[in-house]
Amino acid sequence: MSEPIPHLLVAVAFGAMDSSVFTVAKVLGSSLMRSLFSGDQMIFHNRPMPLFKSERRQLEEVILGLTLPNESSGERERVRQGSFFRVLERIEVQPRQWVIVAGGPGIALRNIDHLLPSEECGSYPPREVDFYWAELGGKAPAGTASPGFWAVRGENLPMVLQHWERALAMAGPGWKENGVAIWSEVVRELPLAKKRFECGEVVSPCPSSMDWMAVSDAAFVSLWNWPEKESLGFLQALYFGTYLGDSQGTMLNVLEA
Repeated sequence: MSEPIPHLLVAVAFGAMDSSVFTVAKVLGSSLMRSLFSGDQMIFHNRPMPLFKSERRQLEEVILGLTLPNESSGERERVRQGSFFRVLERIEVQPRQWVIVAGGPGIALRNIDHLLPSEECGSYPPREVDFYWAELGGKAPAGTASPGFWAVRGENLPMVLQHWERALAMAGPGWKENGVAIWSEVVRELPLAKKRFECGEVVSPCPSSMDWMAVSDAAFVSLWNWPEKESLGFLQALYFGTYLGDSQGTMLNVLEA
């Protein structure tokens, strides 16, 4: 019997050297390992030194010599988004391998293997889904797709990127203000068999109207388009509360001893 093809999760963390995006990326990688994610991870970033002091099994860091411009936030975002596309275009995946893209800050609160079906290497069962998407929470209209967390079979990744890049180019310089609407339209127009992640398993909350019970019960929490400071604080709280805390307050007692 052939071995299952491991899922691949890809994250990109590009920022200034004093940016918190690197800590956010480290939270993501650590949470996936602590929740025993069986797939592989690739984290692309432009920090001169590795995020982790020692190598982690199933996690590959790819350090790129990318310097973001200092002029305007719009120009920085344009360079960051363009680099995001170039990074995803260069990864090598097997045709039927599931590629999970964490397009923004996020954390695994429990194992996410069940979100996608496993594929036996060399077997070709009837295809049911080629693309999974997560719904944006908060006040967004029902059915609004979040760019912060999605998954596609490896053979279809180039097509998804081409559709998205073309849509952003057509939107012009003001694309960022309408980024979610553009991505939602891309998802709707993809000529693939699509399905939303199981309800409640992937949550993308809005900071101004958040359902705490939904967040705490989720397998993965994606903080798409949250302010940098708020996303770092919230992710750290979720990380420590999930993986280092306990009902008896042991860690707190140790720190306060």
